[in-house]
Amino acid sequence: MNKLWVTTALAAALASTSAMAKDDFFMGLEYGKAKHYSNNTVSELLSSTERSAKEKANTYGIRVGKYLSDDVRVYANLNEGRWKDNGDKHTSRQLTASADYILNVGTFKPFAGVTLGTNWAKAKVNNDNGSNSDRDYAWAYGAQMGVMTQVGAVDVEAGYRYLKHKNELIVDRGDSVERLNYKKSKTPYISASYRF
Repeated sequence: MNKLWVTTALAAALASTSAMAKDDFFMGLEYGKAKHYSNNTVSELLSSTERSAKEKANTYGIRVGKYLSDDVRVYANLNEGRWKDNGDKHTSRQLTASADYILNVGTFKPFAGVTLGTNWAKAKVNNDNGSNSDRDYAWAYGAQMGVMTQVGAVDVEAGYRYLKHKNELIVDRGDSVERLNYKKSKTPYISASYRF
């Protein structure tokens, strides 16, 4: 899976350093409230139980990119969210490259775009022997939309990002084995970026 990270990192680097008409690079921070969706199967000796889960997590991220024109920007993102579920600890980390089209219609500018990258997921659970964990990498893809405005050299935006991925983790709970299938995330977020 290291090849997956390398491929995504190269794509993100190319996206954020493409040399075209406009010279505005930018770097910023992001905060969001994600909902992570999963289908989980608990297998015991003689039976198995399936359940769907929807967990909330605060997410934090950084981004760096470039405006190719007044209407187009490309950027790389690194975001992470962590949450707990009945004492279990979960982590989702995304390394992605995005491209947005910006509609220059006034002070507040709508935008929409696409995202491609990787999602790294980890789950750590407690059992009779202490704890057990598993982790997995998967491709992630999706779209985002929102509205942005510029205050001096700072871009301020509010947006919504939808990402699909397929992370599969297996954890041992001692008396049962649980298969966790992380499917997607939905994240409303706010961001501020400095142009230079």
